[in-house]
Amino acid sequence: MTEIIIERSGYDIEAAFKNAKKSPEYHQEAILLDVARRISDAMDEQGVTRADLARKLNVSQPYITKVLRGTE
Repeated sequence: MTEIIIERSGYDIEAAFKNAKKSPEYHQEAILLDVARRISDAMDEQGVTRADLARKLNVSQPYITKVLRGTE
């Protein structure tokens, strides 16, 4: 798990970010967000809505929303 770094002056965001980059969870999240962005970009280019994509994939629209948020 990622260690939180706190200095006397408060939270050290740079050190925390550097430390987070070492974790597999950070890289997994980055991949999920990249895939979601690519899907969203392709949808925009082709004029496809979330409802359209859900119908084409035979899944629910809330599922598509979760995928595009990077949570699924």
